[in-house]
Amino acid sequence: MGSMLKYIVRAVVLLSVTILLCFLVALGVVLLSQAVHASTSTPNRPNSLGLDEVYTNPNVYLFAVIACQGDGDCSILTDEKGRKYTNLKFQPYNTMELYAEPVLFCDNVAEFFNGKSGPLVITYRRQATLKYRGLGCHELDSVFEVHAQ
Repeated sequence: MGSMLKYIVRAVVLLSVTILLCFLVALGVVLLSQAVHASTSTPNRPNSLGLDEVYTNPNVYLFAVIACQGDGDCSILTDEKGRKYTNLKFQPYNTMELYAEPVLFCDNVAEFFNGKSGPLVITYRRQATLKYRGLGCHELDSVFEVHAQ
């Protein structure tokens, strides 16, 4: 009976040590993964002038024609705080005729498009700055006409 009790105690001690070692290995893996976690975006670094250099392009360039059909799909919207938004639809170059890309711009940007027709290059900020009913709006930078030669 005494030798059987010895084996049981040894088994319990061995099982306890094994569980403790597994816990310590798992904890080490978690801590190591947190320590070597790499960010997908490169942080801005100062250049020789002391200014931050951005290593990602913050702009979207859309080469398209305006695809508003007059059925309310392109409009000026106002939220409950009185802020204006411009909802426009574009047909990008070299896409199917039925494909349209909607873009919500912050503010009333109609003056950027006044007098412009045909193919346009629209430049706007990639990251949304505000939200209109849960949809992000983008800051419009420029609109250029593309003339055929």
